[in-house]
Amino acid sequence: AHHHRRNDHRALQRLLAAALNKPSKRLDTTAHYLLHRAHLELTTYAEEPRELLAAVVFLAAKVEDEAVSLDDLLPTHADASRQAILQLEQRLLDALRFQVVVRSPRRALTGLIDAFCDAAAVAPTQAARLRADADGFLAECLCCDAPLLFSPQQMALAALLANSATDELVGWLKAQLGSVDGSMRARLEGVRELGARAQAADEVR
Repeated sequence: AHHHRRNDHRALQRLLAAALNKPSKRLDTTAHYLLHRAHLELTTYAEEPRELLAAVVFLAAKVEDEAVSLDDLLPTHADASRQAILQLEQRLLDALRFQVVVRSPRRALTGLIDAFCDAAAVAPTQAARLRADADGFLAECLCCDAPLLFSPQQMALAALLANSATDELVGWLKAQLGSVDGSMRARLEGVRELGARAQAADEVR
């Protein structure tokens, strides 16, 4: 089941890239969160996978108020009908009880990085590398079970520390949060482990 769900998230990434070229990070994150919830609330194995992914992206675009039409999605899935996607979108909304607002870890991550870069006077090139490393880690986490197990703030912290845990950064975080030890560190390690598994699975697929 975990492998099947992870494959769906990889397929979602491909659909977003093919249909929208460069989807916004906001839309990308919301689509992954809605797909996670669809796996929990719907009998997804009974749905046509390509129609499910198209319905998730279509709904995510509405949630984030972004211009994505069925015409953007249908050429990628020529055998998926417009009516089937609309009906599946409604079943998804019903299953989610219309609770579709997503609290994104990317928002928390952006706030952390901006605050650290301002406080530490980080050079633009270093700041760009920090953002790229954290964003890459977060993208892997979105494809595994991390969004179901950890808060957006915990995922943001784990992404920030994943590849850039310098003494300066850790010292700044300790000053902001009081400590990154104990239960907080255990939670961060859990998110990091999930991200590592997702990345390893991607490398061997």
